[in-house]
Amino acid sequence: MAFMQKKTTHGKTEKRILENYIEAKLLVEDKKYNKANSILNDILLSQDVKSNLPIEQYIDYLMLFRKVNFLEKKYDTARLLEEEIIDSLFGKKIQPEDYLTIDPQASPKPLLTELTLSEMIGTYIAKNIFYTASLENNKKPKEADLSLAKKPYKQTYGLSEKEYHKKFSKESRKNKPKNYTLRNAVVIILLLLSVYVYPTVSDGATVVWNNIYASDSIKEIANNSGFNLHGKALFYQTNPELVTADQLHHSCPSANESAIEFGCYIPKGNKIYILAVGDPDLKGIQYTTAAHETLHSIFVKLNKADRQNIVDLLRAIYNDTTSTSSKLLHEKLKLYENESSVIDNELHSFFGSEVRSSGNTVAIEEYYRKYFDDRVISIIASEHFESSIKAKTNALELRRISLNSTSIDLNNYKHQYLDSIEAAMQANSYYGDINTYNINVGIYNKNLVIYKDKVSKLNADIDKFNSDVEEFNKVLKTFYPTKAPIQPK
Repeated sequence: MAFMQKKTTHGKTEKRILENYIEAKLLVEDKKYNKANSILNDILLSQDVKSNLPIEQYIDYLMLFRKVNFLEKKYDTARLLEEEIIDSLFGKKIQPEDYLTIDPQASPKPLLTELTLSEMIGTYIAKNIFYTASLENNKKPKEADLSLAKKPYKQTYGLSEKEYHKKFSKESRKNKPKNYTLRNAVVIILLLLSVYVYPTVSDGATVVWNNIYASDSIKEIANNSGFNLHGKALFYQTNPELVTADQLHHSCPSANESAIEFGCYIPKGNKIYILAVGDPDLKGIQYTTAAHETLHSIFVKLNKADRQNIVDLLRAIYNDTTSTSSKLLHEKLKLYENESSVIDNELHSFFGSEVRSSGNTVAIEEYYRKYFDDRVISIIASEHFESSIKAKTNALELRRISLNSTSIDLNNYKHQYLDSIEAAMQANSYYGDINTYNINVGIYNKNLVIYKDKVSKLNADIDKFNSDVEEFNKVLKTFYPTKAPIQPK
């Protein structure tokens, strides 16, 4: 489509977008798809394209972006852009049956094949025209002759696009031959699509969309929590948010004051909050929290039979007190043991995100594989967090011991090299031994300088230690509100 520049309140922005669009289009013609993709993606991220372009130009932009991703075999992104095109044109999301016209067997390629804008509109509104054409030509639906749709509507039909679809969609409904075999086949294919294809498309679209628009911190968490595609999509669907300790306390009210909270899931609104952690050694707890809270969101949505099945499996592990898994679960769940309404939910999350399997857990692992490529990633993050807290605590205690030892050494130095010499000087003075007295004065003053340097360094080390203890206690209080703080020197 040739663009006509319009005078609008967004004129400069529109012009800049169109210039970038034309540049990308030329790159596509030169088969430089990667550069074209980069330009189109930059437009999407830096400009409000939809509000700055007329709808027909916005659709052409999306179509080009979709074509580039299709040619680069980035099929998930192409699918996502197809949904945006249909949504922009018709104000509704694609349903599985909307894919059926072209090729229901197209997976893993986008189910809408390489279409022009006219074909896209024809596919959605007047799909039965193509079915009718295919039947008349004894072809399969995916081989229907769509060549007329590639020509401008006025040139081909003497009608505008709107007039064409209004006329032919009515005629096709009126003249469509009754073919119950075809109808039954369509119903079967729709059912198969809804069960096997559409969930995967939906997960892929959710993940691709969030890979474009989610914050870098949230994407990092999604990519490092052990999720598979389905689990990552479920995580993104909770609109996860990183918050401070105060915000977490406000957003996640808890009836159990002793509970340790690194995040929470709010079923009303399907929302996850995660405590933001700045320390690189400790931030892995964010990954475990994401897995833990996503499992809460999964548990509340399970049907009664599925929920009871996984609870029975988990309870068997929990009650087997001889297994290491059981011992760890009892340790982690001791705050919930008297809360029968939540313990099964917590058991489901703690085992999935923080506890390694021991004993016969094949059925349980099979269940968690619905959501994780490797749930041990989340477990390792939790273990690393706990070992880092322990290591930092131990390091501070070792520094305290070292400072105490230095203080003792300094007192010994003072006694040996200052106090003893000062006593000798008093004796020298008493007995009138001026020469020895003067020698001892020189030694005493030299040792005093050394002593003062040692005292100054020790005081600086104590100040640094107390500052580090104060900072660590803040971190400790964030993670473990009821834990006793480390005492300063």
